[in-house]
Amino acid sequence: MSDAQETFAMTAVLFGLSFAGIFLFWFAEKFRPKRGPTTRR
Repeated sequence: MSDAQETFAMTAVLFGLSFAGIFLFWFAEKFRPKRGPTTRR
């Protein structure tokens, strides 16, 4: 039971970190100030 709980905990942590990273990236992109150096490819 301990192995299953540990695996579930690791999966939950990785999923939470990835979700937080995506949310922070979206938030930064959405509320980025328009003025400033803009690099377009």
